[in-house]
Amino acid sequence: MNAPPFLFPNSGDDWLRWLENDAAGLISIFIGLVIFWLLLRFLVSRGVRRVMLRAEAARYDDPARAGRRTSTVIAAANWGITTLVVFIGFALVLDNVGLDVTALVTSAGVAGLGLTFGAQQLVRDLINGSFILGENQYQVGDSVRIAGVSGTVLDVNPRRTLVRDANGHVVTVPNGQIDVATNMTRDFARVNLDVTVGYVEDIARVRGIIDALCEEAVAARPADFITTPKVLRVNELGEAGAILKVWGDVKPFAQWDIQGDLRARIIERFRAEGIEMPPAPPGPRAAPEASEATPAGVSNARRSP
Repeated sequence: MNAPPFLFPNSGDDWLRWLENDAAGLISIFIGLVIFWLLLRFLVSRGVRRVMLRAEAARYDDPARAGRRTSTVIAAANWGITTLVVFIGFALVLDNVGLDVTALVTSAGVAGLGLTFGAQQLVRDLINGSFILGENQYQVGDSVRIAGVSGTVLDVNPRRTLVRDANGHVVTVPNGQIDVATNMTRDFARVNLDVTVGYVEDIARVRGIIDALCEEAVAARPADFITTPKVLRVNELGEAGAILKVWGDVKPFAQWDIQGDLRARIIERFRAEGIEMPPAPPGPRAAPEASEATPAGVSNARRSP
């Protein structure tokens, strides 16, 4: 079989001869691979979806979360299918143009010994990614904190995870760099507020006002709450005043909206009641969680007070 003229050009006749003899084979390989790729993606996606729907029915999973899990698994499967088809296509094209695939594979194996250290990171990414997907550590749409990056998961496959942070930037995180993954959208969210009041105030009275405001917030949107938030304790004696801890469990993705609503209610009521709200102590302000700027962002596990 003749090598293509773009490798060893001699004359215009070479192009015509190559088009007559070999180009048809390459075109048929391309068309066959595209059909195989589409068919395999369709069959795998359909199979995964059916299996996940059965699992959802058996476990009574939340439909929205089950849908995100299904999308994540399908995306990872499609990545593997695409990688496999590209590898097969590369081998078939080399064979079609007259190159010895066996010799190339052997040469690549010898050359690969010199690239062992460079390939270690890729192998680590794939192994870690397999555990992330297999253990369902997070899914597309979850709000996570991984490798120092916080935001919403856009895509995940065995090699890398795409996260959109609070600034709208899309960050690519190799899975091998993820030692600890914090999923902030698992099962439930938590209202976690610190309210500072002056030392001259009656703590019992302030506590009653905040609890009443929390009950008003629940009455306004009951579907978003799991438990009614309340003042848990005097959490700290700060320089400016006593810091009260307000806790309550809410539905995933509703945490920050509810916290903003409670802050507004507390400010308005404290002003009406004449309750002192000391200014925050001077010092560098901590950066907000990236998930606060996204629809995702809830606590992953219950922690004891």
